[in-house]
Amino acid sequence: MAIRRDPARSPRRPSSRPSSFALALVLLSALAVRPALPSFDGEPPRVQASVDVTVLDLDVVATKDGRSVTDLRRDEIVVRIGGRVLPVDLFARIAGAQISQVPTAPGPAPEAGDVTVVPRQFLFYFDDARLLPWQRRPVIDGLRAFVDRFGPTDEASIVSYDGSTNVLVPFTSSREALLDGLSRLEEILPRGLAREREFRTAASAVEQEARLQTGRSGRGAPSDLRATIVRNYSEQERVRSRSSLADLARTISALAGRPGRRRMLLVTPGWESTPGQTLAQIAFGVTSLRQFDTTLRRQLDELLVAANRSGVSVDVVDAMGFEGELDVELSERREAGAWVSTSNRRPAMTTLAEATGGSFLERANSFSVGLETLWRDASDYYSVGITLPGALPDGKVVKVDVSCTRPGVLLRTRSSVGARSDGQAARDLAESALLSPPPASAFRVRLTLGTPRPEGAFSRRRVSQWQLSVPSGELTFAPDGDRRTAIVEVTIAAVDQAGGRSELAPERHTISVPAARLAETAGREVPITGLVRTRPGSHRIVATVRDLASGRTAVVTESLVDE
Repeated sequence: MAIRRDPARSPRRPSSRPSSFALALVLLSALAVRPALPSFDGEPPRVQASVDVTVLDLDVVATKDGRSVTDLRRDEIVVRIGGRVLPVDLFARIAGAQISQVPTAPGPAPEAGDVTVVPRQFLFYFDDARLLPWQRRPVIDGLRAFVDRFGPTDEASIVSYDGSTNVLVPFTSSREALLDGLSRLEEILPRGLAREREFRTAASAVEQEARLQTGRSGRGAPSDLRATIVRNYSEQERVRSRSSLADLARTISALAGRPGRRRMLLVTPGWESTPGQTLAQIAFGVTSLRQFDTTLRRQLDELLVAANRSGVSVDVVDAMGFEGELDVELSERREAGAWVSTSNRRPAMTTLAEATGGSFLERANSFSVGLETLWRDASDYYSVGITLPGALPDGKVVKVDVSCTRPGVLLRTRSSVGARSDGQAARDLAESALLSPPPASAFRVRLTLGTPRPEGAFSRRRVSQWQLSVPSGELTFAPDGDRRTAIVEVTIAAVDQAGGRSELAPERHTISVPAARLAETAGREVPITGLVRTRPGSHRIVATVRDLASGRTAVVTESLVDE
C-alpha cells in the first residue's frame, strides 16, 4: 500500500495568521501499514452515488398574536425559493426539543409514537474587546435564570473574545459549570474602556484642529490634519473589526459542527459598517464620508451567508441598551456622537439577527421577555424540508420566503438558505473540536504525538511528529488501473492556552492499493504522518480525516505539553 500527497489538489495556505501563535504544518507521506487485523472477503461494500438535487432544511417558527401555533399543517406552508413555489417534502413539529407527530389534514392529531430528541445547543459569545463592564451585568444576570431551565439534553458554551478566543466553559449540559462560568466572566475586565478612550482622544483632536484652523483662516491656514486623524483611527478600527468578525465567523462554524438546534447569543455594542464613520461625521459631516471608505460590508455579508448556510441562528444583544443613567455618566462616550454612533452600528446587528432567524434584544428592561422568546423559538418550531431541482454550488445561498395560508399566522425563518458541502462540514467539525470536546464522528482514528524538540538553534518554535492511524476499511476505494485508490483530506490544527487557534489548511493524500490485495488490507490501519510546529507551552492538537468519496469525517484530539 502506498500513500502520496496530491499537492495539485491541496488548498493554498493563507498568507497570514491572525491567531496568537504560529503553526506550520508539514505533511509527510508514509509507505508502511500496520499488522493485519481480521479481514473480510471481497471489496468493502461502499458505493458512491451522485444526484443532481439539493435538499434544504428550514427551521420555521409559527406564531399568532405572539403565541406559538401548535397545529400547523403541511398544506398550510408555502415555500418560495427565488420566487418559485416548491413542494414541502418534509414536515415535522419540534416541541420541547422533541419531534412530534403533526396532522396532515384537519382533525385530531395522531397518537405519539417513539420520541426523538433534538438537542438544543446555545453559545453565549461576549465581545469583550468592545464591551464595557456595566453593559454585561444585566446580561449575565438574565442568563443565570436562562441556564436554570436547561434539561439533560441541552448544552451551552460561554466564550469571551478580547482579541483572541477565551473559552470559559466548553459545551456542557452541566448547569453548575455554566453558572460558575458566568461568575468567572463577571471577574474579567473587558477592554471596552480603552477603545472608548481612543475614540474620545481622536474626537477631541479633530475638534481642536477645527478650532485652530478657524482661528488661522485669513492668514493662510495650513493643511487640514483632521483628515489624517480620522483616516488613522478608521484604519485601526478596520483592522480590529475585521479580526473580530473573522473570529466570530470561526466560532459560528464551530457551533455549526454541533448537532441539533443551534443558536448563538451575541453580546456586543456592534460595529460600524464603515469603521470610523461616526468620527468622520463629527469632523466633517455626513457628506464627506466617502473619502474614508473602510467598509466591512463584504465581511458582514460573508458572516451572514456562513450562518445561513450552516443553519445557525444569531440572537444579538445590543449592549449599549443595557446601560443605566449612572453608567452613561461614568462612560467617556462623547454625547455629540452618541446618536450618530447608534444609527451607524445598529443596522449590521439587526440584519444579522433578523436574516438568520434570530432576535434583536436592545433593552435591559425587556431582556427577560427576549430570553423567553429565544427559548420558545429554540424549543417549539417546525422543520420544513424542500428539494431544489438542481445542485446548488458550494458556498452559494438562495433567498427563501415562507408564508402561511392560515389568516393571522406569522412564520419566521432565515432569509436565505444554502447547502453545506462535505468539506465545509468537516471544517465545522474541526472548528468545533478546537473550542470544545468534539461531537461523535463517522468513524474512529488514532492520533499519536511525538516529543517536542527545538526546530533550530535560533528558533523559538518547537517541532513534533504526529501520526494518524486510519482504518482502511472505513475508506472508499475506486478502480485506478490495476490498483484501487482512496483520497482522504487531512487537517491538523492547534489551539493554545490563550485561545489562539491556528488556521485550517487541509491536505489531500492518495492511498493506493493493488487491486488483488484490497480485501487483504481492508482490516489494516493506514498511517499518515507529518510534523506540527508550535511555540513552547500547552496546546491541544485537533485532526480531521475526511474520505472524499463518501464525505464521512473522523475527528480526534490529543494534548501536546511542552514546558
